[in-house]
Amino acid sequence: MNMYNDYIIKILVEEHSIDVVSFGEKSDGTKYVIAGVILPKGLRDTQNLVDVSGSYFQLFNKLRKGFAQSFSLLERYNYRCQGVSPISVKEDLRGLARIAGIGERGLNRSILHKDYGCNLLFSAFYTNAPIKPFRGKVPDYCFKCGACIEVCPGKAISQRGVSIPRCTPYSLRACQKCLDICPVGNKKEDIYERKNFDNR
Repeated sequence: MNMYNDYIIKILVEEHSIDVVSFGEKSDGTKYVIAGVILPKGLRDTQNLVDVSGSYFQLFNKLRKGFAQSFSLLERYNYRCQGVSPISVKEDLRGLARIAGIGERGLNRSILHKDYGCNLLFSAFYTNAPIKPFRGKVPDYCFKCGACIEVCPGKAISQRGVSIPRCTPYSLRACQKCLDICPVGNKKEDIYERKNFDNR
């Protein structure tokens, strides 16, 4: 770890209660910080789409506030920062999470984290600050149990991957059944119990 990694972790984790933070570097040498917040279990099943949108806004805002403070710190030292939206269609946030060592993709193509399974919403920012990116083997927590295959209402998931045409109609209605059913995660109870989107 280095000074800038430590500063960013302190801001995001200690001051803004971001659940997961890591550091990566793309193949072109661009460095970035990636952060994840828990998607509470059943969020999309227990609320209508209007309420779900409000809950997502709170999660986005939590990430935004943490990033804004990080930007302020880094820009004070004349480093540049560029944010990536959690709903970006241009950037592959799951790919960035994988490169940063958070975990490999599961059968449902979501990133699996050792504590929170695939119940994470990611956002990121690029920076030219001298952060230290993850180097090493990306952990693979998926044991191919097939639970996500069985629960998928669109029959979009198989051992070979995910059918986007079959998944999309359900994902547009905010389905997260394959996320919630995944047994991976040492802290799944945190996902079940999470009620307050602003704090732990």
